[in-house]
Amino acid sequence: MIYEVLAVILLIFFLLIAGFLLIPLQVIVQFSKKGPSIKGDFKVKWLRLTMIHRIVPTAERKKVAAKFERPKILDVISALRDSFPQLTHLFNAVRKSITFKMLSCHLKVGLDSPADTAVLYGYMWALFSILDVDSRLSFTLEPDFQETRFDGEILAKANVRLLRIVLAFLVAYTKKPFRRLFREIRKMRT
Repeated sequence: MIYEVLAVILLIFFLLIAGFLLIPLQVIVQFSKKGPSIKGDFKVKWLRLTMIHRIVPTAERKKVAAKFERPKILDVISALRDSFPQLTHLFNAVRKSITFKMLSCHLKVGLDSPADTAVLYGYMWALFSILDVDSRLSFTLEPDFQETRFDGEILAKANVRLLRIVLAFLVAYTKKPFRRLFREIRKMRT
């Protein structure tokens, strides 16, 4: 009797984990910057249940200067170089696991000089025209020749499947250089 109950509990546990890895998470990111105020919203949903919801405050945060010691940074860079194959494999898994449902970006850009604004506008328009090939992607750019500003809004909706990411992470973690990278990053934080 107790083994059957334990088996049912384990079966439910494994089904939940399998569902969490196979059913995609919906990630919604919305940020806007107008003048000095920054507002944002970040949500992660699974099966229409909101798992994470963060709102970016408009209050100014105190900047804390981070102390970096040269030997620790050199160790991290060395570990990054050694674990590059595992990082590229992990990056490719993340790239293949994300499916954008919508990406919308609207920017208002102005520099000190109208000529500089026009040049930057041309460069950004060339970049956005390359990225704006899919109907799910929308980029608009508005120049401001009167004042210096960089304002805009970004809205992104994506589905993320975790199975490929978790498997790539586990494969990468079995390699010694990747574990060393984690160790060096932990040393920096202490």
